Amino acid sequence: MDNKNKNRMDENFFNQMNYEMAAEHGIVDNEEMKENKKLKNLKKLRKNKKDLN
Repeated sequence: MDNKNKNRMDENFFNQMNYEMAAEHGIVDNEEMKENKKLKNLKKLRKNKKDLN
């Protein structure tokens, strides 16, 4: 795995952890977390990349 993909996964991991902590404290709910644009779906990104090629 190259550094770009590794960094993308690390960034996504920390965004998810922040939202999980916020959910535990009642700041956000599950629906808000799913709709957030900061969380990246790697499968969706790969599919979009294939569609562009």
